[in-house]
Amino acid sequence: MAGQTPGSAEGGLSQSYVTGLTETSLTDLEGVGKVRYENKKWYKWVKYNDGTADLDVVAGDFVNYLAATGYKNSEVVPDTADADATTPFGAGVVQAAVTVTATFMWIQIIGFATLSLDPTGTPGDSNALTPSATDKAMAVATASDVEHICGHTTDDSAKEVYLDCPW
Repeated sequence: MAGQTPGSAEGGLSQSYVTGLTETSLTDLEGVGKVRYENKKWYKWVKYNDGTADLDVVAGDFVNYLAATGYKNSEVVPDTADADATTPFGAGVVQAAVTVTATFMWIQIIGFATLSLDPTGTPGDSNALTPSATDKAMAVATASDVEHICGHTTDDSAKEVYLDCPW
């Protein structure tokens, strides 16, 4: 049917968004927590918090949910000190540069992605990944990790991963 997203007539995922994947806003234009599917990848509209270290982010940086209320409120931080200290909860990969706290943006949560930083540890292809103790990074999972697995390396030399972060 004309004017419909493919699949919407059959009850599929209908999509209509104000912002592009690399756009940011100081106001919540999409509805915080909204998810989006494009080109076999899932994205989530979140609120950015630069944290106690006042960190900026660029496309490809990995962010975690703010400790305690971040997942519920879709609020993310690049500073691991502001994520849960015991078991940080990985959120996803940033799609655009952000320098101002309380900025709204899309992060990728599922699908193939390229990271800005190598995963910490000794990464190789097909390694499970968790949130890292290093700001803006993922880490190679070890047997003693209690964090959730939020991705796998697909081509370590190119910093390519497959993400599988919670919605």
